[in-house]
Amino acid sequence: MKSTVFIKAKQYRRRFLFFLVALLAITGLVSGTIIAFLSTYDYNKGYRTNWKSKQIVYQIYPRSFFNVNPKHQERKYGTVGDIEGIKTKLQHIKSLHATYIWISPFFSSPMIDGGYDVSDYRKVDPMFGTNKDIIELVKEAEKLDIGIMVDLVMNHTSDEHPWFQWALGNAVQYDESDKDHFGKNIPRSKALPTEKQQKFFMDYYFIRSKKNWNGFPPFDWNSPSRARTGGNPKPWVKIPKKKRRGVIGGDEDYYFFTSYSDRQPDLNWDNELVREEFQSIANFWIEKGIRGFRLDAVNRISKVWDLPINTIDPEGVLFYAGKNFHSYIREFAQKTYKRWERKTKKKFFVISEISGTQNEKKLVAETLKMTSRGDEFDSVFNFQIMRCIIGQNGTGDFYHPHPAPLKKYIGCIRESVNHLQTDMEAQGGSLMLSEGGHDWQRPAQVLFRDGEDKKLFLKANNWAYMRKRAMLVSTIMYFMKGTLHIYQGEEIGMTSNKFDKIENFRDYRTLRFYNIYKKRGIDEATIIKMLNRSTRDNPRILMQWDNSKNAGFCDDCTPWIMKNEENYAEINVADQEKNPKKSGLVFDPQPYSVLNYFRELTRIRSSEETLIKGRFRTIVSSQLLKKKVIAYEREYKGKNITVIANLSSKTTEVLPNEYKIKNLPEIAYQHSIYKNKHRVLLSNYYLTLMVTRRNSLQLRPFQVIAFTN
Repeated sequence: MKSTVFIKAKQYRRRFLFFLVALLAITGLVSGTIIAFLSTYDYNKGYRTNWKSKQIVYQIYPRSFFNVNPKHQERKYGTVGDIEGIKTKLQHIKSLHATYIWISPFFSSPMIDGGYDVSDYRKVDPMFGTNKDIIELVKEAEKLDIGIMVDLVMNHTSDEHPWFQWALGNAVQYDESDKDHFGKNIPRSKALPTEKQQKFFMDYYFIRSKKNWNGFPPFDWNSPSRARTGGNPKPWVKIPKKKRRGVIGGDEDYYFFTSYSDRQPDLNWDNELVREEFQSIANFWIEKGIRGFRLDAVNRISKVWDLPINTIDPEGVLFYAGKNFHSYIREFAQKTYKRWERKTKKKFFVISEISGTQNEKKLVAETLKMTSRGDEFDSVFNFQIMRCIIGQNGTGDFYHPHPAPLKKYIGCIRESVNHLQTDMEAQGGSLMLSEGGHDWQRPAQVLFRDGEDKKLFLKANNWAYMRKRAMLVSTIMYFMKGTLHIYQGEEIGMTSNKFDKIENFRDYRTLRFYNIYKKRGIDEATIIKMLNRSTRDNPRILMQWDNSKNAGFCDDCTPWIMKNEENYAEINVADQEKNPKKSGLVFDPQPYSVLNYFRELTRIRSSEETLIKGRFRTIVSSQLLKKKVIAYEREYKGKNITVIANLSSKTTEVLPNEYKIKNLPEIAYQHSIYKNKHRVLLSNYYLTLMVTRRNSLQLRPFQVIAFTN
């Protein structure tokens, strides 16, 4: 009897100890989770903050960045930048406090659209180097705590991609060592696909005849995105009879769907095998050490097909995220970078590009929710502010923006900034803070094109003022809430180029619009002027490293595109390194170069808690708008940082009732960014803050000030 009682007591004791250990383990796990959550919870904002707001992404357009090997040449034009060139400039990028380098597509490509037409996603195009070069770049960047970010083009391929050629029934020649780059059960090199293989790859795209339309959009539907490329606005492209064989050969007409040029067929993401292909491609680069993706035009992978007949679509409704967008991206994330994060306990940074419509507010708000959840993207690109800057009219005529009074630009920018920042705070997501990119004019130059006063524009166009404007635009953008994006050349204030003849242009869209305007009977000089306004070649000119023959891009070569002949000798990295205080303005006795200003700007932005976590508040005033002044505040735990900027070329007086700024410094002193005196964080003038007896601010031409309480 005693032994039975003893055995039962022992069993109960074991059960008690088991439940006690389990309870302690669960308690520890929960408490650890709570502590981790509280450590990243922003009570002032009411949502979690994280590391993404501290990230600074430096974008490289590789063709124009820096060349080490002159043998790396484009097929048609000349020497291009290469992967080795990026490796040699890592210290320069690190000096800007960058944490990631986003490289625009370096994959094998016919380069019809600057690399955004991919023919092999697993291979570096030989004109940039080799896959080994990328692996070495990844290792060198890691030593500087910089992650390499790949630009994945998932909406479409090149028409030279083997998938599309097999879909057309054509044979493809490829190196046997690259066989695994295109999936399984593919035709042999130089062999025609079987009927089964052809049908298999046809389903990778949207290829239809009129007899087999299956509810797809009618032919009379117009794509605004297609119109902006200068081509046929209708997204269904007829496949020439001589380019197709097999099951789509013969006299019946066949078409494929494209969002962009006739050389970039859209992929069918409703096909599970296409999704699996891109999961495999992503994992291929993750295994090579890549630590981030920028997903190009990703909202287009899920289409909205059910458009009524005779649809007119100026707002780009088709390119809103389709019903499967979130599920496809979530699936992609979970099987690629999220799996890597779970395995390594490290962060993988993913940026999405949302594009294709002039009215993006709804889509951006939705995407911000995705970035706040963290199961799809970390941050999102949006172009509303850039459209304000270039005056894009939304009619599809991308190369004929309408100049407007500066006051109108400012009103548009202020409205867009306020709405984007408000949405971001409401959703808890993250936006990329970008002042430009590989498709956009240099904003410091375009923004101040005042249609009301041409003399003002000409006066403001000299380099002494251009420096101030470059600093002003960067400060306005980078002190807002979000993740910083720097496009190559912004750190030295590079400007748009002036192309004087059509032979110097490279962008296929620009060349198409040239032909369109020629047919309209417009004279040559006017066409060149129109193209200069918005050509994508402008941000793609050579990076200006020094004042040598090719702006330091290469020693002895013929570059694929021209340098800025007008000012490369004045605006370059070497000059700004040697002459940090060079300016040219007589009333600014000790200024500093754009490069050193930029370094200080990014240092403050990456380390100042208020700029990372703080609330955003636009200072709205009709008087400020009239005086061409923009102002906003960031606030966190009682600390305020105020940014106020004069966007005109005239000294402007701002009265206290107009700017409504807390804790304005009572007395103006001389200030240097290297000393950070008197609560002024940053200013693009050495004599920073002038306050009159009636406590008004005197803002100099293109002056920006950031100060704190």
